[in-house]
Amino acid sequence: MKLALNEVGGRVSIFTLMEYAVKKLEYYMLRIQLYQLDDTGKGYITKKGLMLYICRKLETENRYWNTNGKDEYPLKIFYFESLASEIFFVLDPHRTNKIRIVELLDSRYLPNILDQFSERLMFSKFMRKMAAFMAMDEDGNECIPVASFCEKFPALSQNLLGNGERRQLMDTFLYRLVQIYGDPEIDKGKISFETYMDITFAFENLKYSFSSICYFFRVLDVDNKGYLDQMDLQFHYRNVQDYMEQKTGISIKEHEQQRFANFKGIQAQISDLLAGEGGLNHITPAKLFKVRNGHMLIEFLVDVAQSLETQDDYYQQASADSSFPDNDLKTTNNPNHSSSSTTSNENLADNDLMNLSTPPPSISLKNEEGQGDVPLDSGLVGV
Repeated sequence: MKLALNEVGGRVSIFTLMEYAVKKLEYYMLRIQLYQLDDTGKGYITKKGLMLYICRKLETENRYWNTNGKDEYPLKIFYFESLASEIFFVLDPHRTNKIRIVELLDSRYLPNILDQFSERLMFSKFMRKMAAFMAMDEDGNECIPVASFCEKFPALSQNLLGNGERRQLMDTFLYRLVQIYGDPEIDKGKISFETYMDITFAFENLKYSFSSICYFFRVLDVDNKGYLDQMDLQFHYRNVQDYMEQKTGISIKEHEQQRFANFKGIQAQISDLLAGEGGLNHITPAKLFKVRNGHMLIEFLVDVAQSLETQDDYYQQASADSSFPDNDLKTTNNPNHSSSSTTSNENLADNDLMNLSTPPPSISLKNEEGQGDVPLDSGLVGV
């Protein structure tokens, strides 16, 4: 009946009927093959099971490599793992390591990826990421030290992510990300290939993907309460300040007027970003995705380059608008501010900010009563 509605006279073309029958047959064959990999019998498939299916399906494909060559086998395994990781990244935003087989079939992600496997563009994209991973893997043990990632990722990110943007991630953020998402079988402070691929997927799709927002949101949610409040925002904002103080050797507290905007002014910008979606004490992933510009808040808290750009915009607005909040931060009495700020910004953009040799000490933040510390890894679960 569904086919007859689209045909003239209520009759169905033989070619239309055959095409429909073939698609249905492929659907049920794929469904049976996936259910064979369901270890629990509850209708779910794990990432390991999905990777096994992809290996079986594509192991005879030899378009871009010689399957008889021993050196090419690890490359194929990495490629198949990246395909499975991409599907799970989109369909498993809460990182449960399982997907309902019915949802996997309805999403059409798996058939689309299998159909695009032979496309040169898809393979070239994987090879760029693989080359960057090997460049950061100093000892060749298939994992990247956080220090090496911080040092080399900014230069590689412009070509790696495909959008020309330079990403500068803080070491404190990466250590926490590894604690949450890292492979327990790998030494702490090192990024596995799977985690590396997830980071690239998250940045590539951050502007329009709910899964990407959830990925970074869990790292930013220090107490694992399911939402961000002002304490979380201030905590990560302080991390940016401490990081820049470590790199420049300048005390942010003493020179805050010259280089950094006041956090209260940043709060005003965040409030404008979340206009109509409540205050700053209950920011959820759904709220960030709904406002469509929620990715800007995440970039501000995790990306040093974006954070500096946001704070520069705030300072310029504060200098031009006498009614802007905390206008006492304007340095109209300091004639050297403009040149020193510009010079500092250019040096930060040109120099390599990511040379980290040892993990930084735990960063703490005073609570609202001015007592006690909020440790960096407080409230972690699933580590």
